[in-house]
Amino acid sequence: MRREVIGSMITENRQLLRELHEIREQVPRTICDRRTCCCSLLPESSFLEFLQLLEAVGRMESNERQGVISKAATYYFLNAIERRSCPFLSGTDCLVYEIRPFTCRAYGLWSREVYDRQAEISRQAKMQVVAGWKALGVDLPGNVLNFRQEYCLNVKACDGVPCDDSFLNNIWAEMLSLDASVAPYDSLYREQYFSDLSFALISLVIGSQRALVEKVNVVKEAVISGTRTKLGRILDEILQNTERTLLSLRS
Repeated sequence: MRREVIGSMITENRQLLRELHEIREQVPRTICDRRTCCCSLLPESSFLEFLQLLEAVGRMESNERQGVISKAATYYFLNAIERRSCPFLSGTDCLVYEIRPFTCRAYGLWSREVYDRQAEISRQAKMQVVAGWKALGVDLPGNVLNFRQEYCLNVKACDGVPCDDSFLNNIWAEMLSLDASVAPYDSLYREQYFSDLSFALISLVIGSQRALVEKVNVVKEAVISGTRTKLGRILDEILQNTERTLLSLRS
């Protein structure tokens, strides 16, 4: 995905982004103990959510924007070997709470059955990732391999809206249908970037192929030699270039 294309898509799809907001607003508002368990990973997002979040980061004040970019890039390069929280988490606050993805809003509202099923799908996918890294000569650490985001019992819906798995699935289906309005970018985001905002953001700056190569180099250096020289170098480059990239997306 080229930055020129992304910039024009943000500008040309304001109505779709408004519809996205209306669809997500069907999810009941919740209250919780603010333990930030739901923020222990960067959530998956739809393509339209990616556009919305990208624009929001571009509109942040410079220091805040630089902090988010740095955390997102570090998350992308090190998440195979380190547990890192969502780049939008600041203390116990979410910097993009009003436009947070559907997966954040629905956390704690799914049934235990659905949660366990999704957790097993994630575990199986993680095993494929493990095999891929092993083929590259890297054994991933157990604390990352065995981590499972806990099922939260502290989230309560506060709008009095009946909310079950079927209700949430219908909302998700509406979102996917809306995403299909910008085909083929919706499927490209899912299949090439794995619905990973950090990967897509870094790819906008240095290209997806180089992003993958640099990730392998950074992880190998960190695991084998225990140093992070390559991470520091690539972060400096990304911070300089991403700033210009995001500012260019402003309308």
